[in-house]
Amino acid sequence: MAKVSTRLALIVDGIARRDLLLHQLADARGDLGPEELDAAQQLVVRQGAVAVFHVESREAKVTGRVGDLSGHDFWRNKGRVTHAEFLAEPKVEEGRVSFTVRNEYSVALKDGEKNIASEICRHTWRLQDGNLLLTLDSEFAPAEAAQPLVFGDQEEMGLGVRMATPLRVKDAGGEIRTSNGQRNEKEAWGKQASWSDYSGTIGSRKVGVTLMPHPGNFRASWFHVRDYGLMVANPFGQNAFSRGEKSRVEVKPGEKLRLRFGVWIHSGTAQRKEEIETSYKFYINSAGK
Repeated sequence: MAKVSTRLALIVDGIARRDLLLHQLADARGDLGPEELDAAQQLVVRQGAVAVFHVESREAKVTGRVGDLSGHDFWRNKGRVTHAEFLAEPKVEEGRVSFTVRNEYSVALKDGEKNIASEICRHTWRLQDGNLLLTLDSEFAPAEAAQPLVFGDQEEMGLGVRMATPLRVKDAGGEIRTSNGQRNEKEAWGKQASWSDYSGTIGSRKVGVTLMPHPGNFRASWFHVRDYGLMVANPFGQNAFSRGEKSRVEVKPGEKLRLRFGVWIHSGTAQRKEEIETSYKFYINSAGK
């Protein structure tokens, strides 16, 4: 987990962008103290991040990974994702940090490395009532003009969170909740829901992370949740979770697959269900069409 700090920093390829310290968002409001930023101490965007993005905080590591991509298991690092470039440089504007990246997905073959997909991901980070909302808007496309890109069906695909040890359900007293009222792995695993929240206590402070798939995605997400600290929003695992027909999402050359997610990193009373519902609605409204 990232070292505890009283300020939020954006680190690009290992270099701290001091001009983009996220605490500027709090300073602009003038009503947030350092203690109110504990829920997300440091955010990291780094070269070679796996799939959609990679964020670390005191409470959790958030990682977007596409598992079965054209038969290659990127979840288990059988492929490589490279940050190719910034299409829009990180900037602070109108109370939020935003940037856009292009990532490339490649696999090792006998005749060398081959790109099979590209992704454009638009990131926005904003403070909401002293908590942090991350929004991600990605478009995936085949790298080759003659080959489609195929998303397979397995548990480990989509947007994932690895919780800090003190927040786990197992041996730590944390709790998993979904929008439909399911709790912890026994009830929530493999169920579709509008959102899933993983919360607990660090020191004396209540903290947590809520995953919010956008309802405009091609399919609702199932949640792959484990009491040992894992939470994944997965729209691909139709057979993996429901034993239904095996999913095969094909993106033809010239087409794109759009996936959108929100991540709410919260503390204090913000983990109450009514507060989560309010933040979910705020995310949907702010994400637009």
